[in-house]
Amino acid sequence: MEGTHNNALHLPRRVGVPASRAVVEARLAGEARCCAGTRWIHRTAMIAAFLSSAECQPGPPEKVFVQGERFTHVVRVTSDQGDRASVLVGQVLTLHASRESGPWAAKPWSEAPKDGCWIRSTKEREPEVATSVTWITEPSGNSVFELPTASTVIDAPRKVRFTKAGEYRLSATSAISCSRELSNVIVVTVRQN
Repeated sequence: MEGTHNNALHLPRRVGVPASRAVVEARLAGEARCCAGTRWIHRTAMIAAFLSSAECQPGPPEKVFVQGERFTHVVRVTSDQGDRASVLVGQVLTLHASRESGPWAAKPWSEAPKDGCWIRSTKEREPEVATSVTWITEPSGNSVFELPTASTVIDAPRKVRFTKAGEYRLSATSAISCSRELSNVIVVTVRQN
């Protein structure tokens, strides 16, 4: 069985990540390339980014948001072709996800729950969150999701392609603190070329 290390993050180009592996999508802006001639530029940029972010770290917020009475959290997924899609092996399919959550109740920072079940800011309706949910593919192992970039990490669709023919069921979970709701399921039929 493979470990949780994901070598795809260390490839010199964006080639995607199999959905069945644990993924930490961290290196979005300024990904280092394997080139000795420009390595110092990447290191300098990373150091500058670190120093500037260290100076701008905000303190505790004035208020936080917690789940209000009758809180609901709904994640809905679909594709460019709807809830049922048909593609060829290797063909890109664009996925979409929306999220509705609330009501949220504002509380002073001093009253924030110690278990971490709070957020700094909120939107009750988010029309496109496909890059900020965790996608689940059944059966696993034959889907490759494109990694988000700095320009698509927020409010953008997500692209997937399949490496083997078959029928796949895709869903997503949202990572709102203390409420990891599972979405509806879409079915993708993948045909051989």
